[in-house]
Amino acid sequence: MHAMRKVQAGFTLIELLIVVAIVGILAAVAIPAYQDYTKKAKLTEPLAKLDELKLQAMEFFTTNGGFTTFSIADPTYSSQYVASVNVGATMNATTASVKAVIGGIDASANGAQLCLVTSDSGKTWVGMGKEGTGTKIKSLMPKSFSTTDCP
Repeated sequence: MHAMRKVQAGFTLIELLIVVAIVGILAAVAIPAYQDYTKKAKLTEPLAKLDELKLQAMEFFTTNGGFTTFSIADPTYSSQYVASVNVGATMNATTASVKAVIGGIDASANGAQLCLVTSDSGKTWVGMGKEGTGTKIKSLMPKSFSTTDCP
């Protein structure tokens, strides 16, 4: 007579432990990358608001021949990721800056400032960023932005 062999019907403990370890390693790498990605996505709102403010400044410059008395159309503006907006301290015929203060992205970025500055009548605008309560804003800012404090 033939001896019946028992067929293995599952995974061994070692195989399961290896799978759990691999999934844990993947999660340890993927979760922080995903969190940074979502923060960068949230930062698009303040950047879009800066572009809108820059357009307001350029329309003002075209109409009035300078930035001296420029003010933001809605200085009380705030949103989910923008705590406040304002113009820079130095405004004259050819120099202007618009600023958005970040809020609601996460504790390491809240209070940080992003601004666009021109000193040549709006021909070129330079992006700048200033740290807030944390140190993560540098890694979230567009590469074209400098880490010089906003005026």
